[in-house]
Amino acid sequence: MKSNFILKYIAVEMILFLSLVGLLFSCQTNNDNDNSKEVAGAAVVLSQPTNRTNLHSE
Repeated sequence: MKSNFILKYIAVEMILFLSLVGLLFSCQTNNDNDNSKEVAGAAVVLSQPTNRTNLHSE
């Protein structure tokens, strides 16, 4: 009877632990997505044409 309680306790603890690990991995993938958005934004800004004037055409 005591072993059943211990097994149930371990099962609940494992579920909580795996939930925490899943949450950490989902946060990590969200950070990776944010970084890719920043890189994509930088690529768009750098690909825009700039207004360059010729300084020697006076």
